[in-house]
Amino acid sequence: MLGWLGEALASAGYIVAGVDHHGNTSTEAKPSAAGFTLWWERATDVSVVIDRMLADSAFGPRIDPTAIGVAGFALGGHTALAVAGARTSVATWRAFCRSAERGPLDGFCNPQPEFPDLPEAFAKVRDDSVVKASVARESSSFRDGRIRAVYAMAPVARMFTEASLRAIQLPVRIVVGNADNTAPAATNGQYLAAHIPGAQFRLVTGASHYTFVGDCEPAGAAEFPELCHEVPGVDRGAMHQLVIEDAVAFFDGAFVRRTRSPNGRP
Repeated sequence: MLGWLGEALASAGYIVAGVDHHGNTSTEAKPSAAGFTLWWERATDVSVVIDRMLADSAFGPRIDPTAIGVAGFALGGHTALAVAGARTSVATWRAFCRSAERGPLDGFCNPQPEFPDLPEAFAKVRDDSVVKASVARESSSFRDGRIRAVYAMAPVARMFTEASLRAIQLPVRIVVGNADNTAPAATNGQYLAAHIPGAQFRLVTGASHYTFVGDCEPAGAAEFPELCHEVPGVDRGAMHQLVIEDAVAFFDGAFVRRTRSPNGRP
């Protein structure tokens, strides 16, 4: 789904690892209620991948451990901020979803199109010992000190405590579409930018929430139209290129990379 960004970052000289989160990935036969609901566990996935990449005989020696960044979309944006030190509070999220501030467009307060019966499915696993243990650590810090920069696309924001957002001391860039009806800019991206010290914010005109996922083939568009539809006049490929240039510039600036390849690219 984010291969378009991963490939572009790799072409710009970065080593890129794409993370599939258990229970919320098309690489598995069916979604998992726990995988969709226990958001904070995704941060541990990122940390484990970094562990494995640094220990890998091929990749490890080629990685600069002082220049590790993370990028994510939607809940991936949430995950990126979690490894930067933001702490989850389910109670905070529920209070927001009940508040007048939410408005009608914060779609993440409702089950997502990929898992419309999520509340009923999670009720069946709520008492599982593994799930209960995870719920008990929801508000823990999953800060990974190796992360030095965060690029969050259409992030879902309202599960975090304000105090933990104010404590983030990393370069953070937040990119949101002005036509996002799942994680609207005003109550998510702009909220984050207002609470994270020094955070950069960019509003992309015409982009919706799912503009940030990969291009749709005809079969995918037929099965998941809500993930593939763009407002008239919006070119998803052009939007991707805009984000690619923005992300490369952000990470290059955050890491102040000085070495360049023969073709002049960093």
